[in-house]
Amino acid sequence: VIAMERFANKLKSVNCAEDMMLEFINKAAFEYAQSMWNWVNQDVNNSFIMVTNYEGCADDMERLPFVVSDIRYDEEHNKAYLTADLHEWEDIAHSYDLNVGHIPLTPTHRMLMERGVMPRAADFTMSLASSYDRNLFSTTIGGWTTTVDAVVRTAGSLNVDFDVSVKWLKLKSAAMTINPENVAASIQLALTEKGTLKKEYNWQKTVISIPIEGISIAKIVKLGAFLDVDVGFTMDEWTGTATANFGARMQISNAATVKVDLVNSKNNRFSGWTPSFTPIPLTLSAKVEGSAQVYAEPNVKLEASALG
Repeated sequence: VIAMERFANKLKSVNCAEDMMLEFINKAAFEYAQSMWNWVNQDVNNSFIMVTNYEGCADDMERLPFVVSDIRYDEEHNKAYLTADLHEWEDIAHSYDLNVGHIPLTPTHRMLMERGVMPRAADFTMSLASSYDRNLFSTTIGGWTTTVDAVVRTAGSLNVDFDVSVKWLKLKSAAMTINPENVAASIQLALTEKGTLKKEYNWQKTVISIPIEGISIAKIVKLGAFLDVDVGFTMDEWTGTATANFGARMQISNAATVKVDLVNSKNNRFSGWTPSFTPIPLTLSAKVEGSAQVYAEPNVKLEASALG
């Protein structure tokens, strides 16, 4: 089973309108692929599975399997035309090994990396860049009105290595290693108060879960990242009109790592994921009679599953 994302940076274009067409960025990358795949044409019974989510081939969030049974090469234009038929996973294999991540460092791979043909770091990278702006809360109690608006930003990426092994339709092993790269998040809240509040009011620990990015291989692997934000406030008696702006920034060290065994949780390893927080100072647009306590804490959460 070959995940196209493992060599996506060596592809100039992909087209699945009829047969699957792969155009490589240079002669060296084309010739390497040709040498690795040529065995398919040596026997009518030879085939392999190509997993892709390229536009026109499959949905961006779902990696689907194509059975490749023949390849025609256009050496002049560095193109490979694959006779590839789309199938359901359970229809094509009772036993398989799937890797989304590192390219094996065989002697041939090492030589090609030194020549610049294959990349040195070929991890699957999951981008966490996102933006999320919306009203979180609005209510009116008697003559008092309050609203909370949020501006949320996330940045960075996760380097993922995911291995799945299935034997006779049963999950034998499923493990992943994840390392962050410049992962950060920020939330800025605007709390607007107007009128008179005669008794204390609480709105605490409301969790906002924002999906950021994920990878899904149909019925095989699901891996997602979510930004969880805890926000809340406590208001004492209040009179006046004001807007308070406040928030927090979160950052995770690049040294953090998580190793997850989805079959045997005793093998799980987790370290360095405690985020560092920097508060965004509270600013108030007007003087009022009363007091308020507010907080905002963003945090990135990972979820993963195998075979459903």
